[in-house]
Amino acid sequence: MIKGPQIKYFLAFFVLYCLVVFVMAFRHNPHFQTINLDSWPTPVKMPYTHPVQFSKPGAPVTAPVFEYRGNNKRQGWVTVDRQPKSLTEVWKTEPLNIGVHKAMKSVPAVDASGVYVGSDSGWFFKFDHQGKKVWSYFASSATKGFHATAVLDENFVYVGAYNGIMYCLRKENGELVWAHQLGGFIGSSALLTKNFLYVGVETEKDGFLAKLDARNGEIVWRGTFTGAPVHSSPALDEKSGTVVIANIFGSVSAIEEETGNYSMILQTGDAIRSTASIANGVAFITSYDHWIYALDITTKKVVWKKEYKESLLSSVTIDQDSNIGYIATTSSLFAFSLQDGHSLWQNDFPANPTAGTPVLLKGKTDSSLLIACGGDSLCVVNAKNGKSIVRKKMNGTLNSMPSVFDNKIYVSLQEKAGLQVFSY
Repeated sequence: MIKGPQIKYFLAFFVLYCLVVFVMAFRHNPHFQTINLDSWPTPVKMPYTHPVQFSKPGAPVTAPVFEYRGNNKRQGWVTVDRQPKSLTEVWKTEPLNIGVHKAMKSVPAVDASGVYVGSDSGWFFKFDHQGKKVWSYFASSATKGFHATAVLDENFVYVGAYNGIMYCLRKENGELVWAHQLGGFIGSSALLTKNFLYVGVETEKDGFLAKLDARNGEIVWRGTFTGAPVHSSPALDEKSGTVVIANIFGSVSAIEEETGNYSMILQTGDAIRSTASIANGVAFITSYDHWIYALDITTKKVVWKKEYKESLLSSVTIDQDSNIGYIATTSSLFAFSLQDGHSLWQNDFPANPTAGTPVLLKGKTDSSLLIACGGDSLCVVNAKNGKSIVRKKMNGTLNSMPSVFDNKIYVSLQEKAGLQVFSY
């Protein structure tokens, strides 16, 4: 019989034993085991995993209020009520990124409720509009952190991490609502439409597109393997119900929104790390092979293509009203006709190699382009003629794109700097 002080030791040992059993059970929960999809001939035939529900949503999924590159077509523009004439720092944070992985960093997702941004250290943050941290969430198994950009609706944050897990967090307090292990890595920024999420998922050797129910994280379908990891993000042509995504072996895939049926519509000569932009049923996409391609999504044929002198990492920014596209190389910013690709103007200045996609600021009477330039600066360029307007030095190097909200510009900088905000 256990007596006296021995009871305390026995209870302490029992509690410790129960805790170890609980932790081991959680660690070996099949929902969170690493999924080796490379051992399956196609993700379509793999038994479905299921999300882990951590809390009740308590609020509905709504239309997105912030998406990567502005909208489902990934056109890369934002409406503004005035154009930048000068840039003034408003606030900044301590460093967020640590340089553990050199891939493109998370773009700040900004709306009226705050600023949401991931880091390559595994932390995901919310800041208020005065720069105060509201909450943070740590994805402990994401050794390379967050590189995807979050999509926001009125109530929730949806973001994937480099551990292959898709997360749904409550915007108000960062509470984890659900999480779903979809594959080995997620660097792709999810697309939200009609209560569904579309996200590119990677394995060690391949990649695919997945469709999830945003309300609970359940898989609706998995597309077939594309033939290589997918670093680009999905773009949606709503008229044809087609999702377009590309992989690092240079192939472009068209996937039916409802069924997940897959077809390859283009094979380029080198890697694609950019995201397709869509206008009038045509997908515009760049490749490391120096070419920009205009693809008819319905006929799956190349409408036109144009060669540049350098490899292209920049996605195409689109002004659909003016029928103009914009891209950047490491040395120049270009405007071209969406109809046939012919050049309209060229501005020669060094853009950041991994942050060379311009953001179009569309005003009622005029427009400008915002782009990282010269390694550690932000440049504002007249969209009509390519003439430089403003150049502002940042606290570090930008390895993602800027975000614009309420006459402010938000940049998440490399490891020696943090989030920096400018007013104009």
